[in-house]
Amino acid sequence: MLTRRGLLVTAGSAGLSALMPAAARALDQPTLTFLAVGDWGQPKRLAAASRVAEAMARTAADHSVAFVMSTGDNFYGKGVSDAFDPQWRSSFEDVYAAPSLHCPWYVVLGNHDYQGNPDAEIAYSLISDRWRMPARYYAVRQKVTAGIVADFFYLDTNLFVGAGSPDDPQRQLDWLATVLRASQAPWKIVVGHHPVFSGGRHGNTKELVTALKPLLEQFGVRAYINGHDHDLQHIQVDGVHYFTTGAGAEARPTGQIPQTLFSASALGFLSVSLGAGQGTFQFLGDTNSLLYEAVVYA
Repeated sequence: MLTRRGLLVTAGSAGLSALMPAAARALDQPTLTFLAVGDWGQPKRLAAASRVAEAMARTAADHSVAFVMSTGDNFYGKGVSDAFDPQWRSSFEDVYAAPSLHCPWYVVLGNHDYQGNPDAEIAYSLISDRWRMPARYYAVRQKVTAGIVADFFYLDTNLFVGAGSPDDPQRQLDWLATVLRASQAPWKIVVGHHPVFSGGRHGNTKELVTALKPLLEQFGVRAYINGHDHDLQHIQVDGVHYFTTGAGAEARPTGQIPQTLFSASALGFLSVSLGAGQGTFQFLGDTNSLLYEAVVYA
């Protein structure tokens, strides 16, 4: 039975219209659209990253994208040295150069970013007109429509898995619980690099299953978006939707777990459009083809 907090899915655009009445679609048109891409800054795979970037640029131009979300591993193989590292130009500025991608980029740190100087990625926010990383973890509120907002919580999941962060993971958890409790937004979306659940190469992250999953459920988070596994996945566990978008430059073989709704070893990115009552989550490939679509209710 489909309820308000249920889900409609399709492996392509055909079929979704049949599942959702036209009147419902007309009353709930999306008004906030963003893209999410991860694990893209790979110097040895610039051609693949550029194809994904071109597809992102077309989607951004067609749908008035408000911002781009980066799910980490922004620079391989060992991050950047400082805010003037040449990789800023070669892996970011030159690849995502299309005018439609000159919008805010909200960024989290991946494990490869920690092999360099993660503070340099915070410092670049002071130089760039689009790179937004005010701290290792932070929250951003976005307007969806009149009277409706979406709250985004960007985490540093490296703290939980011992990837070199000097900070205290409990401090971040306490912060997250505080800001989630205070949020009255119908859309609460949490972003991190490591997956909570995954059928891909890295599998479930047991530290996040233990520490993060209960908070997501307690405070009504609708989606958790991550990278790390170089594939595209949608998994639903106990009412929370988990989207892996880590195929910005490389596609690795992937698999499924019992709660998997979709998985693909394909280059691509996630496009999300949020309305007052429902959101459309689409995985798009490096030719801008629709690979998968899901409708999630707020």
